[in-house]
Amino acid sequence: MTSLAKRERFAMAQTFRNLGPDAPTLCEGWNAFDLLLHLIIRENRPDAAAGIVIPGMKNYANKIKEGLKLKGFETLVQEFENGPRNLSIFSLPGVDDLANTIEFVIHHEDLLRAQANSSPRVFSAEDKKILWKGFTKTGKFFLFKAKVGVIAKSDQGTYTMKSGNSCVTIEGDVIDLWLYTYGRKTAANIKFDGEEKSIKILQETKLGI
Repeated sequence: MTSLAKRERFAMAQTFRNLGPDAPTLCEGWNAFDLLLHLIIRENRPDAAAGIVIPGMKNYANKIKEGLKLKGFETLVQEFENGPRNLSIFSLPGVDDLANTIEFVIHHEDLLRAQANSSPRVFSAEDKKILWKGFTKTGKFFLFKAKVGVIAKSDQGTYTMKSGNSCVTIEGDVIDLWLYTYGRKTAANIKFDGEEKSIKILQETKLGI
């Protein structure tokens, strides 16, 4: 069976084509073309990708981005669909699944859920297991700013993401739990349970990277 990362890559490429370069996304300030450039740079230009976290390299990263943009949207969609270049670390065995599964699923949702009248995707039971496993392992990283304990609940189970004297339970499909903790709060379908004060604290906390 083709991995979730590979299936999301191909599906997202088709979504890019269907929506076009100017389509909105859930990423603040980014349209579909901006998101595509991010994905291309992340896999193939680590020197430019560093500009995301290193302020001094921002101008350099922007030059790389503008140069890539000249290739055109359709060409870059095909490059993304073809996968990372041979010299990219992402081309090494196992790296694609490890580094891209959640990245691609989240960014595909960034595209889909930003469109008018969008409806949530239905993931297979096997894919939900993969997403839940990843969520319980790394999702807590995106909750480090939360001042309350957080318990996550989905049809895959219940897991304490962060301990605290006062806990809030967030419940929803595993993809919605990912979106919420990733900072896409308004796009996530989440139910809350806990003290009203604690729920408010969590809702007002900026989550994600």
